[in-house]
Amino acid sequence: MSRRNNSSRRGRRRGGGKNRNEARSQIAESIQLTCIRCGKDIRNPQMALASPENEPIHFDCAIQEVAEAENLGAREKICYLGQGTFGIIKFKSSSSNKDFIIKKRIPYEKAEQAVDWRKQMREKLDFGR
Repeated sequence: MSRRNNSSRRGRRRGGGKNRNEARSQIAESIQLTCIRCGKDIRNPQMALASPENEPIHFDCAIQEVAEAENLGAREKICYLGQGTFGIIKFKSSSSNKDFIIKKRIPYEKAEQAVDWRKQMREKLDFGR
């Protein structure tokens, strides 16, 4: 009886992870979205946010929009906190980015409303399994 050597399995993923991720990427790219702010195509729709009008917007365009609406003080910066919320963070020291406080939370996406283009992407991903 021969013993299998695990070194031949290193780097492999169970369930064909690389092929599955490629398929998901192709499905996401099949959805054509245009940014409401800059008018350019959104190449990575899975990274897009929903604007307050529920239209797709580039992540970077959303950050610019929020930054323009807020007056940032010294050692303050806009950051994404997650779940459609941005925040103004204030660093305690100008020499270190380790210590900071969240000064203000800015809700950007409306959590209670499902967005059509996200539904389409989710449906395609579910059927692609």
